Amino acid sequence: MRLLLRDNQKKDTQKIVVGESNGTVQLFSIKKKEAAPSFKTPPGKRIRRVELGGKPGEVSDRIFVAADSEVRGYTKKGKQFYAFDTNVVVPIQSMSIFGSNLYSCTDTTYTHYVESKEVDTLTLTAKINDIIILPTVIQPVPVLACQDRLLRIINKSSVSYETELPEDSTIKIFLCTFAGPTKTELIYGTSDGRLGQLEIGSLNASSKWEIANPKHLSAVSAIDFYDIIGDGVPDMIVSREDGAIEVYNFETAADEPLLKYSYNGSESITNIEGGVVGNPDYEELVCCTYQGWLFGMTSEPLQNELGGEVVLGKDDDLKQKIDDLKQEVDELQRQLAKTRERYQDTIKQNSKALSTVREFRVTDRFELNRDDATYNLALESELPIDNVLLQCDVILDILNVEKNSAVMSFSACDPKDNNAVLVTYRCQANTTRLEMHIRTIEGHYGTLQLYITSKIQPKCSMLKRHIIKPLSLHQRSNQPIDNTKKMNTMKIVGSFSYAEVHSWIQFCLSDVPERPPVDKENRLAYTNIFLQTQLELETKTTDEIINFSKWSQYYKNLLLNNVIPFWIKYSIDEEYGGYFTCINRDGQVFDKDKFIWLQARQVWMFAKLYQDKDIDDKNLKSKWLDVALHGANFLEKYGRNLQNQQWYFSLTQDGQPLIETYNIFSSVFASMAFGQLAKIYSDINDDNEKFQHYKRIALDTFHDIEQRRSNPKGLFEKSCLTSPRKLKSFALPMMLCNLAMELEHIIDKEKIVDLTKQCINEIINEFRQNDSGLILEYINADGSGQCDSFEGRLINPGHGIEAMWFLLDIAEQQNNSELSKICIDTTLKILDYSWDKQYNGIYY
Repeated sequence: MRLLLRDNQKKDTQKIVVGESNGTVQLFSIKKKEAAPSFKTPPGKRIRRVELGGKPGEVSDRIFVAADSEVRGYTKKGKQFYAFDTNVVVPIQSMSIFGSNLYSCTDTTYTHYVESKEVDTLTLTAKINDIIILPTVIQPVPVLACQDRLLRIINKSSVSYETELPEDSTIKIFLCTFAGPTKTELIYGTSDGRLGQLEIGSLNASSKWEIANPKHLSAVSAIDFYDIIGDGVPDMIVSREDGAIEVYNFETAADEPLLKYSYNGSESITNIEGGVVGNPDYEELVCCTYQGWLFGMTSEPLQNELGGEVVLGKDDDLKQKIDDLKQEVDELQRQLAKTRERYQDTIKQNSKALSTVREFRVTDRFELNRDDATYNLALESELPIDNVLLQCDVILDILNVEKNSAVMSFSACDPKDNNAVLVTYRCQANTTRLEMHIRTIEGHYGTLQLYITSKIQPKCSMLKRHIIKPLSLHQRSNQPIDNTKKMNTMKIVGSFSYAEVHSWIQFCLSDVPERPPVDKENRLAYTNIFLQTQLELETKTTDEIINFSKWSQYYKNLLLNNVIPFWIKYSIDEEYGGYFTCINRDGQVFDKDKFIWLQARQVWMFAKLYQDKDIDDKNLKSKWLDVALHGANFLEKYGRNLQNQQWYFSLTQDGQPLIETYNIFSSVFASMAFGQLAKIYSDINDDNEKFQHYKRIALDTFHDIEQRRSNPKGLFEKSCLTSPRKLKSFALPMMLCNLAMELEHIIDKEKIVDLTKQCINEIINEFRQNDSGLILEYINADGSGQCDSFEGRLINPGHGIEAMWFLLDIAEQQNNSELSKICIDTTLKILDYSWDKQYNGIYY
């Protein structure tokens, strides 16, 4: 939510622009206490950020929104004038606009664009929570607020310097904005409710003041500066996640702000801004809530003084509006009752009818509070909560929270059931937010699970999990270790990888970067907030570096002098054409059936070898081309069903069809094979006819694959049409992204870009699990995630690793460093999960 500036400072009111989770952007004003829309866009991808921009020195009246990887711009009349796809893999979480400069941040990557061209980029190990731009005289200065409690001041594609909050405030920063008499000052808010001000210099930053949180107020959610009091000095407006609003006044520029007003709401506030919205004569605070409500708080007097008495002013419009809302609620309740009756009748008439479970969104925060050594657990639901069941397999202390209206009850636990704590919270009507304080015991580790049940029908629950770490009371610190204290030292040396060491640290401690650091040496420091002891972790690799050149030469020699000669000697069927592919180690053929995908792979392999520019032996390369054409001729003659032009799955030795195609993989490999042959002849000017011939076969097959994407198995699909379990396979996007790269020389560039983008999104954002980094073989067909079934739990490590090297090729071609890092991280996680640590190798 943002407020546009007024065109006429005396008459007009400000308009409100809102970006919604369903992708809608709308601009409206408030007239006679009703919303008067100016424009509203159609639904689309979820809007994650709304910012205002304009030309330097002019009014910022242009609306910019970030939706996944795209940034769009609208005028205040609703005309879209800007659309820019950043091509990032993960969604944009924060951004800032400054003239023609666009600054965007995903979870870990900062990128600076000038007129839609990338000029700077930086990837961090810490999560980026927010970005601001300090408009200094020399040049704009980006400042990143990161989850490791550091502010990072950016200079081009590097960190100019880092600054930590004061020593007693080692807490997570997640929002900051600038204020003060100069443009080098910023205000920060923290997740444990503190506020502070820093002055940003060219070489370092200094703290001006910090407001502690002795009353354990909720996390700061938004900060704005606006003169709501009317004394000529901008006031600091603060909103919190529990619905509280505070107004702080700066009596002098150098003083710490003083709390002047406060308001306690019932819903979490996501943004707040001051402005003139409902009445041009009075200032207001406009608030946006987690559930999507907008409301205003006005400075307009609501009382009229008559003599010595104070009489409440009558507002007939307000009374009428309340009456209209009551009637509307009554009508909705009547419609709900009728719908419920119709639902019950349907269930009675049809015993096989299935209820549709409505999904609902729940956000949660689980953070350690250093003041009382407890974890603050906050839940917020978009729908009213009926009850919450807390279950944990290790002992915890569940403390009472005064602001909660829910009834808390404990249940007896049987250790045999793997239960150590069972607590139920029964919520009152219209409860959408719940807070809990939890005290852990260090050395005890396990899983805390929350089953959140909403009041909707039919009943359904949302499951949220949090890991209780073995060193749960240790908090990340960037302060140096006190060398005057005695320290115990434990040193572990072995033939393990850097990634394995990183995973051990992640298992034991919180706030560990998701990816292993790229540096050879790394340091992490922690403080036990209960005992005030310190822990320092130093990790480093040895000087023994893998000689990639040596291993590359080894495998090249093995391929050219052993593997390829073996297949040329034993696999070629001189009688009927094609290849034998079922061969033992001695070269003896034990099955003469010919599988189309293996035939096509061998054609592709020899065609690919022929194009290797590092091999100068023309006689050898000529032999490889002959072998490739030998298999291609057999495929052309026997490989396709003449009625539908689709490739068979398998044939007899002499080419008679055995099994029809029951998926698209025969077609995928055939398209690749003939695409490689087309590539060979595209460089031969006097033989262009063969290029067109092989290109046509490859493209015809590719177009057939496109038509079959939604149902790749066709008539051979085993699932019933009425089956409630619709799944989609990981193999399809994995192979299609490889196919797109293989055929880029003969397919339209826009189609290649579109196809690779779709495949990357499916692989990274749907099949890849964010928490574990593993890739599932099957997920729900609607993209809703993992299916609780045998197929839904299946992981094929080889498929996951293979897909990552396909995506690495794409990342290298697109110069996409962020995608490269995700692929490498995913590969390491798959290897770590599937590696047989006793006998080596990968489990299948």
